[in-house]
Amino acid sequence: MSRKTIPVREILDAVNGALSTPDSSLYLKAPGKDRELTTAEALRMGHITFLEMVLLATGNYHGFGYQEGVVHDAEEGEPREFGDETRRIYYS
Repeated sequence: MSRKTIPVREILDAVNGALSTPDSSLYLKAPGKDRELTTAEALRMGHITFLEMVLLATGNYHGFGYQEGVVHDAEEGEPREFGDETRRIYYS
């Protein structure tokens, strides 16, 4: 992964903008599901958004894949399907 920088102000503005968003906008429909995002999924989507912003801004984005296998989510108490939008691994 190449070393590049991003202005701290750019990160600060992006995070402050996300934090000023009403909570209701965080609970979007889960991709491919007929339900809202869980709290854990919404948190992971926040991490995804932040990480992608930094990777793209520094020229280090090289795509992502979905974590393989079935992952059990303690919050929901059931196995997750392969390709869950919130279970990603990023490439460097």
